[in-house]
Amino acid sequence: ELGKITLSAGYANTVEFEVTGKNAGATNYNFGIDFILLVPANEYNGLASLDLSKYTDVVRLNTKRDVSVTGTYVFEGETDLFNTNEVDGGTVEVQSMVSFGSAWSGGKQLWWHLGNTAGDVMNNFIFVEEAGTYKLSGAYTSAKDYGKFDLYLNGSLIGSFDGYSSSVMHSVADFGIVNLKAGYNKLQYKITGKNESATAHLVGVDCIKAEKCEVITFEGEDEILANASATTGAVRAQAMTSFGSAWSGGSQLFWTLSGTSGTLTTSITVDNAGRYNLYGGFTSAKDYGIIEIYVNGKKVATFDGYNTSVAHKAVSLGGANLVKGENTVEFKVVGKNASATAGYVGIDYIRIVSEQVEKTT
Repeated sequence: ELGKITLSAGYANTVEFEVTGKNAGATNYNFGIDFILLVPANEYNGLASLDLSKYTDVVRLNTKRDVSVTGTYVFEGETDLFNTNEVDGGTVEVQSMVSFGSAWSGGKQLWWHLGNTAGDVMNNFIFVEEAGTYKLSGAYTSAKDYGKFDLYLNGSLIGSFDGYSSSVMHSVADFGIVNLKAGYNKLQYKITGKNESATAHLVGVDCIKAEKCEVITFEGEDEILANASATTGAVRAQAMTSFGSAWSGGSQLFWTLSGTSGTLTTSITVDNAGRYNLYGGFTSAKDYGIIEIYVNGKKVATFDGYNTSVAHKAVSLGGANLVKGENTVEFKVVGKNASATAGYVGIDYIRIVSEQVEKTT
């Protein structure tokens, strides 16, 4: 028990630990801090009354970002994320990256290394003042000894990253549009393996960026289905609640076709012409095919729907110029994975974000 103190609002409170000597039986001057727990004075009834298990999250989540007046948050790997990290394998420390160039924000990164391997997990936490829809991206290090990971947000898979590169590089991964709750949100990195050319499973996090944005969503089972026509096969709405809660609205547009070639055409309508970033939510399973996505006649992305089990995949489709009013979107089945048994297509949604909105929010 350290006693009662008075704290100022904000970040003007400094805690200092001064080593004044050592016990006669001690062999060194080492010092270790497990946690500092602050309890409001009117709630404190002595150490014996405290159940520390109730304060686990409070202890883990005590690093809070300054409020961003622009709606954009940048969480630095070497400070914000490092200060809230927990791992079940390997070691996390801060590494200087200035010798590799100027791309790394702050010239440093969070470095997860020394024994981490496939299956290991690292948790970080990010804080936002306001709940809402955000565009989430991450800046990472790629090198010959870096591995692959899946990234989960508050328990839901939002993307994957392969950190292999023949030389040390700075890379940016787009994790699409996500919903963040006010307060702390949990990011979990799970190492899934490594590129066949990689020599280890290292992970380097430069920063995480969250940009508050306005999103227009076109549901597969609603707006996209209503305007859809296919050159072959049948198109209908399908309930997906039996496969989990990842599907927006609990349903999808389900296109079944007998072969692995065909085009489904639909349209999306916007009130303002401009440049937009597009994101798609798709279903993947053992009987789903490979599709190419076109917007107003221009190819924007390719998606391989094969997976050993039924899963939801959120995918960045890149940017496109949209006209005011209707814009044509085509999904072309161009084949299937060698392991797939059919060429089906499942569309949960198409989401668009104005680039202008992202820059000015």
